Amino acid sequence: MKLREEIWRESTSLVEKKGHDYNKIQQNAGDTLFNLRVPHLLGIVSSPTKTCLTHISEKLMRLCSLDDEDPKVKGESIKDTVEDLINYTTYFYAFHEEKKKNRKPTKFEDDFGTPVIQE
Repeated sequence: MKLREEIWRESTSLVEKKGHDYNKIQQNAGDTLFNLRVPHLLGIVSSPTKTCLTHISEKLMRLCSLDDEDPKVKGESIKDTVEDLINYTTYFYAFHEEKKKNRKPTKFEDDFGTPVIQE
């Protein structure tokens, strides 16, 4: 539990530090995740959740590599990658909840997206 708390604390600190390096205008306006929305706005991915999943897959591949050999780039570790994964999975969840909240049901779904059988 102590290690878990340390990693979570450090991943939170990392977010706060990196947040100042990305999209300062949007950060100051309150959209702290704007940089993760950009690929969707540019039409590269279908949603911000897909941006997060892309980053998560990159980090998982990095973990696979780091598990097998020492990193070539100094200062990048398994712990850093785990912290990044914590943050990207949290962002994914935030975007997922935002999408769910803003989603309009179709005529074949109820308010929760559950299919409704038409008679």
